[in-house]
Amino acid sequence: MADVITVDLEAPIIDLFRSLVTHNITQNTVVTDAQLIEILEKEFSMDTNTLHKFEVEVYLNVLKKFIKNWPEWDQFEQAVIKLKETNDSVGISKILKEKYINIKEYLRGMLNAAQELAKSKINEIKMKEQHDDNNGVEMEVEATRQQLNCLFYRQPLHNNIFNVTRDFKLGLHNSKMLTLESIVNWWEVAIEISVKADNKFIIYRRRNVHRLKHALVNKELASNTRKTADLNEQILVKSRKINRTQILREQILEYFEKVLKFDKNSKWRSVLDILKNILLNDFKSMPKTLSIPCDFRRYISKTKYIRYLYQDVPNNENNEGAVKFDLQLEEIVSPMCQFQLRTCGKNANMDVSFENAIKIICTNCHLTFTGANFVWNILKHFSDDHNEEPDWMCLKCNRVFTMPSLTHMGWTHTCDVS
Repeated sequence: MADVITVDLEAPIIDLFRSLVTHNITQNTVVTDAQLIEILEKEFSMDTNTLHKFEVEVYLNVLKKFIKNWPEWDQFEQAVIKLKETNDSVGISKILKEKYINIKEYLRGMLNAAQELAKSKINEIKMKEQHDDNNGVEMEVEATRQQLNCLFYRQPLHNNIFNVTRDFKLGLHNSKMLTLESIVNWWEVAIEISVKADNKFIIYRRRNVHRLKHALVNKELASNTRKTADLNEQILVKSRKINRTQILREQILEYFEKVLKFDKNSKWRSVLDILKNILLNDFKSMPKTLSIPCDFRRYISKTKYIRYLYQDVPNNENNEGAVKFDLQLEEIVSPMCQFQLRTCGKNANMDVSFENAIKIICTNCHLTFTGANFVWNILKHFSDDHNEEPDWMCLKCNRVFTMPSLTHMGWTHTCDVS
């Protein structure tokens, strides 16, 4: 027996049909990557978080091509035009459901065919990546960020390449206090905002989970073989399958904006403006309808950045192998954020006073900043304890940025290389 397709009136394809009904269907069939991801996730139960990047790209290209080339568009358009002329909303609803079933079956067939055709190529890519990952010696090091920044000597010292002294200062401390914009984009910083919405609380949590890749290189020998492909800034959505609440993206934004418009005390104004801009930027790439609880993640920059970490051998020590070695830890960052939306019942034990509705968390130090003086406290903490970082260089245009300036810009810049 063939599978029976039920029609979800909030399904992404139905939503696409509704938007097209109000326009010239054949001339305005424009579908964004966010919509295509949502179609894969919700219509065809594909978890794009677990699929290989190449496989996701294949499916997105299949949808782009075959949604546009669906053979029933002309018939659908003519039927909709006639029904609109008579204001037949029931008829329009009926044909939406009918064509929804047809196009979903059509796209399912194309995706299944693409899956079979791409299978060998995907396996080939995975094997190559595994080979590349294993082409070298792996070393596991447990260190704080401050230690990692100067863990390796450029030349061996007494047959040892590790800096095991207690002094891990680089001497790069910036005398200026970091900005709030920098702090919210710093390593492992999380923002949590809680709002009361009808009979429940909605909690939004944003955490920087920048992806790092390390390689210990000898700069006397190493050649530049790095790839500079752009990062995909498309948001990836993962909704949990139980106890979900459907809510419109714009409605959630309204709830949070009520908190962020608080203006009784001017000392909050700067941080509220920053958080509002971050929230608007985060939400604009999310699906129109959200199933809470849900998780999101996306790269927040199109480009990767690189830097080299090392410790110079002390001047009064014998500089072994100075000509043969220039050991440096190559660090490449792909800036990424993770977002979570969840709800708590109205009886949850939560303090929803304004001063406790917003939290900024330094997860590295296990410190949470909230309350009346949290702005000053967090500025002081980061300027005192996290303001010693080497510069970064864009892997595409080779421009160099200090860590404070790059994080102040949200890890983005106008790259001079297309």
